Amino acid sequence: MRPLRGFTLIELMITLALAAIILTLGVPAFRDIILNNRAAVQSNELVTTMNVARSEAVRRGARVSVCASSDQLSCTGGTNWAVGWIVFVDGAANDLAPPVVDGEPIRVWGPITGGATLTGPSDLRYRPLGDVVAPGVLEHRRPSCSGDQGRNIAVNASGQARVVRVACT
Repeated sequence: MRPLRGFTLIELMITLALAAIILTLGVPAFRDIILNNRAAVQSNELVTTMNVARSEAVRRGARVSVCASSDQLSCTGGTNWAVGWIVFVDGAANDLAPPVVDGEPIRVWGPITGGATLTGPSDLRYRPLGDVVAPGVLEHRRPSCSGDQGRNIAVNASGQARVVRVACT
């Protein structure tokens, strides 16, 4: 029988050097993948929000609005959607009056994570036929955004929402 032998010091040093090189190349790329995935998830949540609001407006035969909300009970009236947003039956007298939360919100989303910015109109209002009072665009930008990593969530006049990749500015 042959005696068992381990690795030599040179073999271990070469293995550690190769592992360090691979990690140095792989970790930044993996971080970028995670940030892009987070941006995609947050943008898709907004599309889901718009689809919920549109379908609820049609189902209820009433105006349903979406707005930024820091307390998840009322509209902030601002354009910073990163603090969270709500979908609610809009009890305003007409399309030109400020939105009024009528009862409990239909659905609530909390603040977005990861330091991303999300800006857009103060509110989006869906009429009973599913169209919007005024089309709008919400702009999602992740931290250290570069190239075409920005995302715009565009809501057209018929109330359909879609995500578009755009250059960061």
